[in-house]
Amino acid sequence: MIFPDSIHTMQNSAEMIRFNKKIEKRLLMRYPAIDGVVVAVRPHTEIHGYMIDISLGGLSFRYIDSSLEGQSSSELTILVSAPRFCLDRIPYRTVADFEVPAEFSFSSIRIRRRCVEFGQLNERQRHAIEELILTCSLFNTGRHGNRTPVPNVCARSQPI
Repeated sequence: MIFPDSIHTMQNSAEMIRFNKKIEKRLLMRYPAIDGVVVAVRPHTEIHGYMIDISLGGLSFRYIDSSLEGQSSSELTILVSAPRFCLDRIPYRTVADFEVPAEFSFSSIRIRRRCVEFGQLNERQRHAIEELILTCSLFNTGRHGNRTPVPNVCARSQPI
């Protein structure tokens, strides 16, 4: 939260613009993904996890803790079986990565959530992300046709 006194401490308008851009990124609507949207981390494109939600600025997915260990990557592949959809070589950077509570207390499998921000997308990739949101996400429609975003858990998480 910004307090009036903190605005006066900003050095110049460039600092204010950077500050506003930081806030703006968190305002993109996130849509929950349908079941079965697979996110694979390149270069090995093995199945690593299932998408939780997506926005025009990024996505989050859950995966088994050991599956991404030691892999360095800057590209994703997104796969959907119905409708058939493959979006390859999407640039990204990891914003947050954290363990999620186990569904069963006796489970020894650790599940993590990774939140990523898309990198510089070309026109084809941007259009494909828009199509993915329209065809492979769930969203609530309010009384006036407004789409309700899901909470942006990744924005509140501690960055890695």
